[in-house]
Amino acid sequence: MAAVSFDEDATVNSLIDVETNSWDREVLRALFNPNIVEEILRIRLPFNRVRDKMIWDKESSGNFTNDCRWTIFEDIQKDGVGVVLRDATGGVLRTATKREDVVDEAATIEALAILRGLQLCIPLGIRKLVIESDCLLLVQELQASSNSLANAGNIIADVKQLLSRFKEVQIQHVNRMGNSVAHALARNAWNVADISVWWDHLPSFLQNFLWLDANSCMDAD
Repeated sequence: MAAVSFDEDATVNSLIDVETNSWDREVLRALFNPNIVEEILRIRLPFNRVRDKMIWDKESSGNFTNDCRWTIFEDIQKDGVGVVLRDATGGVLRTATKREDVVDEAATIEALAILRGLQLCIPLGIRKLVIESDCLLLVQELQASSNSLANAGNIIADVKQLLSRFKEVQIQHVNRMGNSVAHALARNAWNVADISVWWDHLPSFLQNFLWLDANSCMDAD
């Protein structure tokens, strides 16, 4: 396959074959690893072509925060992943819940949750991102420049590959307070076959959890 060049300011339209109005598989495979390619190919494109544009350009609006959490459904041997994308003011912009095959270690599940969150951020044109995790070991692994020797090493390598596509990334260790929305999304994975994504609004079952998060932050201050 010939080398594919990709401008850092390119938009999602660069990944689409305009003749067939479908994802350009050759470009995707040249830019992303196979797992990420499969995730992108699951996203359905609209029948009517719309003008491509950059959404939520962080050069003018500050950092975005990607909060990813997980839960385990032992009786069905599945994991649930919840992802919340917030703007600089804490407003929720995008949420997602995804069911995954079960894994044993907490650090591996947490790394997988962050990977899914990054996969949702990549198409949005976000330049600066803050990633929060309450798993100190994983934060240290992601901050290290060397290859990870942890059991989650392959997933961590995938995460680092995606992190390199952002202009600026901060990886922060946080406590468990103030993440009720992400935890609720992770538990909601019980109700989905694969993945559900909400744009620009919260599903009704998250309203109370958003209130809890807001009040937790006020108490912490």
